[in-house]
Amino acid sequence: MGQEFLHDINSIKPSIDAEAAISSDQVILETDDYYNAEVDAILAQANIKVKERLRRYTFNCTFVPIILVILIAFPFILFKSVIFNDPRPYCVYAGALFVVACKFIFGDSMQAFPFNKEELIRMGGVKAIGTIIDACSMNIPYKQVRALYTIVIPLLQQLKASDSYLLTRAHRHHLHAWLRAESQGVRVSEESLKLKLAALKALEQIGNKDSIPVVQRLADMKPRTDLHRQLKEAALECLPYLEARLGIDSAKTTLLRGSTPEISPQDTLLRPATDKPSTHTDELLRPTDDK
Repeated sequence: MGQEFLHDINSIKPSIDAEAAISSDQVILETDDYYNAEVDAILAQANIKVKERLRRYTFNCTFVPIILVILIAFPFILFKSVIFNDPRPYCVYAGALFVVACKFIFGDSMQAFPFNKEELIRMGGVKAIGTIIDACSMNIPYKQVRALYTIVIPLLQQLKASDSYLLTRAHRHHLHAWLRAESQGVRVSEESLKLKLAALKALEQIGNKDSIPVVQRLADMKPRTDLHRQLKEAALECLPYLEARLGIDSAKTTLLRGSTPEISPQDTLLRPATDKPSTHTDELLRPTDDK
């Protein structure tokens, strides 16, 4: 009886171990899914904050100066004679409006950063690159922009072709803008060179058709310094990879042969496929244009 019981236990033990392994794997998968969803939610929240700040800055830069000019010019037109007699109240009024306008435009730059950069990179990794690139355009002090550059450089170097979905057309436009500055003759510093080299490295993997003219200009430029030479060499190295990758995509729409039939001249004679035709030339068929 005891031996039969032990036999039954041993027979069902493998199935118990298998079920335990499956449940363990399910727990791991569910934990990973929960962690990924949490990370995606944090990245989305940070991206929303950056977008709101950029929208607010664009709105303020566009409409606040217009409102400021109207509020300053309107009283001057109505009370010109009074202002000429005693301009001090009007100057105080205009100065106060100017201070308020500056507060609207540059107030965000005095506030704290909308997210924790280091924590975002630690949790999201390369997924955070879009948010970081957008943040580089915010109205923040240059010191904070430089801090963002030190974060975005290693992220750009880690990008792969499979990460192309992480960057929108606007993000690629930012990368192109960082490279176009040199084509306009702006001096290259060691700090900006690192950013440009990282952008070229990223374009090898995620560049599009708009990237080719930008990289081509850098490849064709005449280096004036050693930094320019490094940038030119990087562009020459990037260009073949970029063109080859885009060439694979464009080959799908390339025709292997002409799509229009060749038109035979009227004097072409249709002869039978024999070495020595016996038919007289006047009796051979001729092609026509009738359809």
